[in-house]
Amino acid sequence: MGRFLFVVPPLAGHINPTLSVGAQLLSCGHEVLWAGHEALLVGGDGPLGDRLPKGGTFMAVEDNMGPEDYRKIVKKSPSVSGLQSLKFLYEDVFIPMARGTMQGVASIVERVKPDVIINDQQAFAGAVVAWQKKIPYATFCTTSAGVQEPLEGFHRVNQWEHDRMIEFQQSVGVACNEKVNTSARLAVIFSSPLFVGEHCRFPDHYRFVGPSITHRIDTTPFPFARLKKTTTPKVLISLGTVNQDHGKAFFSKIVEAFEHRDLTVVAVAPGDFFDRIPDNFIIRKRIPQLDVLPHVDCVVSHAGHNTVCESLMNGLPLVVTPIKDDQSKVASQVVAAGAGLRLKYRRFKPSDMHDAVMTLIHDPSYRENALRIKASFVKAGGAEKAARCLEELKS
Repeated sequence: MGRFLFVVPPLAGHINPTLSVGAQLLSCGHEVLWAGHEALLVGGDGPLGDRLPKGGTFMAVEDNMGPEDYRKIVKKSPSVSGLQSLKFLYEDVFIPMARGTMQGVASIVERVKPDVIINDQQAFAGAVVAWQKKIPYATFCTTSAGVQEPLEGFHRVNQWEHDRMIEFQQSVGVACNEKVNTSARLAVIFSSPLFVGEHCRFPDHYRFVGPSITHRIDTTPFPFARLKKTTTPKVLISLGTVNQDHGKAFFSKIVEAFEHRDLTVVAVAPGDFFDRIPDNFIIRKRIPQLDVLPHVDCVVSHAGHNTVCESLMNGLPLVVTPIKDDQSKVASQVVAAGAGLRLKYRRFKPSDMHDAVMTLIHDPSYRENALRIKASFVKAGGAEKAARCLEELKS
């Protein structure tokens, strides 16, 4: 049996896939540990240790960055968009977080002596420590936008990203002119080639496994009885946790688009966003999303990778309104697959949103294409396939 150590950032969307894979490894008799921040920066309630599958071990990483530093990041994030968001992510988030946690990750590795380290694509410290200590490591690409250049077609921007990574590596003693934040032996992508783009060519060590959504229990209360008894079409609308608190104008247009319509709307947003709650709306700040998705007909999303893939895994078409970061690329994947429509986050009119949702509900081609992507996800193997890949890396 082996000892596997996940090194994760304080982001629920990046941690969730590891929980399913970790549970699968535990069921096979392996020892599984998570190294991360005690409190999540974005998404989820309660400390990370409370979310682990039974038998998993949580180890808090010492970090030179304090809670106030992360609060500043969260506060600044909504004001950054476009190409500036990539600069912000590297200079304000990824590299400072890697520097702040490097020693903490190294101390944990010395203590537990893992056979394999798994670093999230945004948790550079795990990869650097593994490279330095010559421990086999895999990288979890928890957004498919990260498996290619950050911005396809923007050579100078991609060169800038490459140069920042090399500068960081050299500053921490990695004498290598290639980026080590993504493993050269195993990169696990939680998507499928069909969705990312069949025209793309990927290295042999890239393994597409589809969404990792098994073994995850969410006890968040939700009025399922009300949702199930409604006979109208149902739409789930969510901007994800990181964008939720800055979407009041968005949800005001959602009310205008769907109030008094023959439609049931599940809106994931704070209640105080709404001057009034229409009779056909269910408003919740948090929902057990994996449990709600099977009961709706389509999804409106900011094109966050987890929500998009979880929706497609249920054969649901999407209206995508990307805001920043990787979301534009994920939205492009949805449209290219014929599984949804794209609207501009700040510029759409309520009538545009209404028409787009109605198109998804009444035009069967979008549902058919979503089901086609679902089939590719199922075939990819999910958490079980990811766990087998990690076992092979250990061998």
